[in-house]
Amino acid sequence: MVMFLCCVLVATSSLYSQTVVSTSAPIVLEWADSLVGSGGPAGGIREFFGNVRLRQGNVSVRCDRAIHDPARNTADLFGNVRVVQDALIFESPQARYDGNAHLATGTGGISIRENNRTVKASSGTYSTTLRFATFTGKVHAVDDTALIWSDNATYSRESKQTHAWGNVVVWDTVGLSRLRADSLLYHPRASLYRLMGNAACWDWDSTQADTTYIIADTLERNGVGEAILIGKGAVEFVHGPVAARADSMMYDQATGKASLVYDPVLWSNEMELLADTIQVRAPDQQLSTITGIGHGMLVSRQDSLHPERFDQIAGRLVRIDVAEDTVRQITAIENARSITFRYEEHRGEGVAVFTADSIKATFEHGELTDVYWLTGVEGNHQPEHLVAGQEGVLRLPNFEWRLDKPIAQPLPIPDGPVPTRTPLRKKENNETAPRMPKKP
Repeated sequence: MVMFLCCVLVATSSLYSQTVVSTSAPIVLEWADSLVGSGGPAGGIREFFGNVRLRQGNVSVRCDRAIHDPARNTADLFGNVRVVQDALIFESPQARYDGNAHLATGTGGISIRENNRTVKASSGTYSTTLRFATFTGKVHAVDDTALIWSDNATYSRESKQTHAWGNVVVWDTVGLSRLRADSLLYHPRASLYRLMGNAACWDWDSTQADTTYIIADTLERNGVGEAILIGKGAVEFVHGPVAARADSMMYDQATGKASLVYDPVLWSNEMELLADTIQVRAPDQQLSTITGIGHGMLVSRQDSLHPERFDQIAGRLVRIDVAEDTVRQITAIENARSITFRYEEHRGEGVAVFTADSIKATFEHGELTDVYWLTGVEGNHQPEHLVAGQEGVLRLPNFEWRLDKPIAQPLPIPDGPVPTRTPLRKKENNETAPRMPKKP
């Protein structure tokens, strides 16, 4: 009975050592074309040459030459180094494997491959027990959905997460997006990119040959292809001549919906919209509505010869309806107010100042056709001789003309190999965004 139990324990121990790295397992030689050594069986230094194969549990090592220190349970590896654990392959021209720390350290350029993912760097480490890799210098990671460049990175085999920092650049190969940040958390299982510090995204619409540019303190991109973008802190948004700022923003690429909150402002050519919240609807990349909710105010400067004259429409809600890149209707609802200047061949012709429960202005072919003041209408028309020189006082409450319109920055250049891809194209000058129509 005792003999049977001993046999079972020995067999179990042997099987376990083949699948799990034991904390006390020594590095053992499987093969070498030749060897040179000194010291007894338990000590000394051994040097192996030619087709060297070493093993520790489920970790196998190959190289051209190795210096093995059994007492310290380490091996210095040279030439075509290859460390394999399950599906992971660690390669380097030179490395050190520490059997007590269960750590492979490579220098002179390393590569770690697992299934569809490859990460290269100047140097790095791989822990066979933690199943965790670190990378330093000129990091370049590739998988089915993304290319990542950075100064440093880590990769967890358990969570499949990559954490990169230092001059991070990402190319999303599915959605034609380009990302940049100080640091990145990439979770492919959740299709999540979290960019932190000077985060930016360039998203290219191949059907419109146009680029959307977004920056923020922090950006999250969820989804493959047409994703959801969430920006927090100092958000800037640029799409052709349309630009916006806010403290926070959410943008759904699939539906073309964007929501900007906390001190948002939106510009389109000579038009500016202020509100507590601004919502944009652009299904199929065609702008349809822009809505300012809560203290909404639309400000427009129509004539460069009169730079102090600003047309203003305000209300609890201000909605701009757009079709074919032209404003078709402007609606102000609840406590609606308007100041609109009139011109005749660029000559001032006075101003109309009105309040009402709601105001609606309609346009055809870019020209004003009708204005409706609905319920509780009060106001007057003031002639030009009373307006000239007094434009500065003709301001609605909370009026603000912002000059900090953001502009798109150039695409980031990765520090490493770049595949040949169709470049993102900037919108040409003759391609327009919705603009406030001129009044007749």
